[in-house]
Amino acid sequence: MYWCFPIITLSVFIGVWCETQYPVFRQQNWILPLLIILCVSFFVINRLYKNNVLYNSFYYIKYILLGICLGITYSAVYNAFVQIPITMLDNQRADIYAVVTEYPEIYEDNQRVSLKIDVKKSNMNMKIPYFYTLAYLPLTDEPIEPSDIIKTKLFFYIGSDDGGFDREVYYSGRNYHILSECAYKPTFEVQKSENIPLLLKPKIWANNFKSILEDKLQNAGFMNGLLFGDTSDLSIYIKQDFQKSGLSHVLAVSGMHIGFIVLLFLTLFGKRFGMIIACIALIFFVPMTGASPSVIRAVIMYLISVGGFYLRRDHSLLHSLCFALIFLLIINPYSVRSISLQLSFLATLGIIFIYRPLQNLFLKPIKKTNLSRLLKRLVYIITGVLSCSISACIFTSPILLLNFGYISIAATLTNILTIGVFSILFISGLLLCILGSVPVISSILITTINLLSNYVFYIADITGNISGFLLYWEDMKIKALIIGFYSFIILWIIFIKHFHYYVGMIISLSIIVITVYINIGIENNKYEVKLFNESGQTIAVSSMRNSFVVIDCAGTEPQATAENVLAYMDWYNYKEIDLLIITSLDNGHAKSVPYLLENTNVKRCILPNNYLESDIANEILNSLKEHSITTVYWTETSEKDIQPKSLGINIMGGTDRKLGVRIKMEDIDLLSFHSFTPKMLNELLNTQNISCKDIILSDSFLSDDERIKEVLNTLHPDKIYIPTAFSEDNYIENISYQTTKKNGDFTFTTIIK
Repeated sequence: MYWCFPIITLSVFIGVWCETQYPVFRQQNWILPLLIILCVSFFVINRLYKNNVLYNSFYYIKYILLGICLGITYSAVYNAFVQIPITMLDNQRADIYAVVTEYPEIYEDNQRVSLKIDVKKSNMNMKIPYFYTLAYLPLTDEPIEPSDIIKTKLFFYIGSDDGGFDREVYYSGRNYHILSECAYKPTFEVQKSENIPLLLKPKIWANNFKSILEDKLQNAGFMNGLLFGDTSDLSIYIKQDFQKSGLSHVLAVSGMHIGFIVLLFLTLFGKRFGMIIACIALIFFVPMTGASPSVIRAVIMYLISVGGFYLRRDHSLLHSLCFALIFLLIINPYSVRSISLQLSFLATLGIIFIYRPLQNLFLKPIKKTNLSRLLKRLVYIITGVLSCSISACIFTSPILLLNFGYISIAATLTNILTIGVFSILFISGLLLCILGSVPVISSILITTINLLSNYVFYIADITGNISGFLLYWEDMKIKALIIGFYSFIILWIIFIKHFHYYVGMIISLSIIVITVYINIGIENNKYEVKLFNESGQTIAVSSMRNSFVVIDCAGTEPQATAENVLAYMDWYNYKEIDLLIITSLDNGHAKSVPYLLENTNVKRCILPNNYLESDIANEILNSLKEHSITTVYWTETSEKDIQPKSLGINIMGGTDRKLGVRIKMEDIDLLSFHSFTPKMLNELLNTQNISCKDIILSDSFLSDDERIKEVLNTLHPDKIYIPTAFSEDNYIENISYQTTKKNGDFTFTTIIK
């Protein structure tokens, strides 16, 4: 009976997943009746043959079918009464009455805020009392706060998948099935609420706490992320260090943070009273952190454990986890789409199943030694952190690889080095929020937080840049090794009695060492070209991790475009740009170059000859001179390669004010037509036996241009890539083209042999 509830829960998840993820599945009306018939049949057969061998065979099958039926049925009901009526508002306008539920995100021209729309007061024809939307509203003189009442006319729409990011899937997982924007500014009205709902008060407290941290700490953005999961003010470079070192989970409030809070109250008030106070604190802590699936899961599991303690009843961690999952699916079946939910539950599942056996394996050789009690305690703590980290990583790595394309095997090392520090940081941050007005205590806490934060940043930076510790799913050798590692772990679990402890550990470590060794070789010989989604040409070329080239730097937002290039450099630990190529000194190619030159070191720059005078040209030239950057004005008329050849870059001249760039290395063959003039195109057409695998065009070539047709018919490229604000993918001369607006950044990789 122990496994019945977990099996039903897993089956419910499968049913919900199928019903919410696949529209084709929802259209097959025969599936649910068939499953119900099969489920009833297995229950009847199981009942009739209770003492027969069929009983054991069919026992769990009936519960699997029952769970799937329940998941499909509930999701279908939710769709009929909630999701479908909400999504039918797509492309509709409506006058609404809503309550603000979060603090807004402020942009240059508007602000985005979460609204709880009252269906009845908004005169909407729905059978639900309310629903949520993320709305883009006009800026206000007085900041909008939770509990404020909004009256306006909204235009509703479903999130797009532009930029390679599916907003509809992401936001529905957060219970926003529709997005919106103010449809008519004169109707926009904000009223202050006389009574703040109890569930919204914690959000106001959290905002006040954030203000205290911002007033007192240099690293307030980091502490906001650690305490409340708010990383909006955290530097992209710190975020990337945490991602590369496997510490991202620290900035997403989860079970670890709940454990810190419980530890604080148990230490202050003892077990019996501390547990009660911790429960009350956690109930308010959930809305303070945005009520993410991970924190809800952890709080539910803790509340169940406290209930079991006071009722003197044993409780199962697995059953508690299943109850938390069912609770979240009831609230919103589309939360199955949430990566936060998937990672949180899989990490906990890994800890439940693997943590204790793994720690026993680590402790097995230690038990025979005569260590002192203090050393044994220290070893127990280290092996506990090690086992917990490995358990969580084994279960969550597949999700990370599928969604983000990489995993960090530095995670276990960094967790051992920082887990105790994070507990002190978290508790110190909470105490500073509460006792920040007490001078002496405040000074001690600020000093402690600053010192420990710097230590964490240092560890994240060092471990995140260890060569070979970032495994990318794109390489077939790495895929094979990862699959091999998981296959061995599964075999070890199944045949654990036949594997000697040392044999299993040696094989596991050997696979990891071989993987790191091969990965270092791959990374040291990788050649990568990245076309950024900036609505203007911005290309980065990374060669063998020792040469970095940027070709143009333009976009609608100059600072944001350059920051993306700098973030890319930081990810691969490049300290400077070896070569900057500007194909044309105008805003369409070089709008972001001045900001780039001010914020990183550039060794060499190539410019077109006889540039056209302009403000942007003068600004770039003055900056090149100011920073003493070696500048070359390209005068060659034919295609010529740039030294060293490992850069794989050829430049095409032949006309004033413009340059063409060809990137060719192994199986990568890219030709950029972004800045080609008629003269350059004519010269290209007259070149004999020229071909190119892929072409990068500017959006101006989407027009019906006979010259471009002629070029395409001459080159016969496989595909065309266009950095543009237009999202449509289509065909030019029967050659498919893809846009950065639709697909996001394009990355081309190869290995230099």
